[in-house]
Amino acid sequence: MLVATETRRSNPPRPRFARIRSVAGAIALIAVSGSLIATLIQTDCEAVTRQALLGYTDALNSGEPMLAEQFLADGGSFSWYSENPSRVGAEARDRESLDDYLSSRVDQHARLRVLFFDFNAEAPVGVLGQFGFYAINESRDFMTGKGAVSCETGQLTVLSIGGA
Repeated sequence: MLVATETRRSNPPRPRFARIRSVAGAIALIAVSGSLIATLIQTDCEAVTRQALLGYTDALNSGEPMLAEQFLADGGSFSWYSENPSRVGAEARDRESLDDYLSSRVDQHARLRVLFFDFNAEAPVGVLGQFGFYAINESRDFMTGKGAVSCETGQLTVLSIGGA
């Protein structure tokens, strides 16, 4: 009489170097994913930064009121808004006087046409987008400028026009 016996096949233990290779592969995958995520954040921050500057200049050129409220950060996030030579130094850092200043610029029919935009840094990544630009103002004067935008809120924290 034949008796059936069940033979269990066990997987042989993997050599130690195979486990190390698996861990190394997982680490490499995480590193690549992190790099991809950083690239996506940078791409989004660059788009947010560009839109902040162009949105501001479009609103200025259209004569929209309340530019500071719409486009510039408030409180601790605001650093400065300068226009050389009319708003520099301590006045450029004064957020309280910015609404009145920008209202007067709108009343003067100020215009700013961006000719070239250069997104040049994020510091730290995904938090603050920094840029430079070339523009022409209402008097057709060629101007340089620079600024920074919160990648999270899309508001300008720095805008310096006419002397970067």
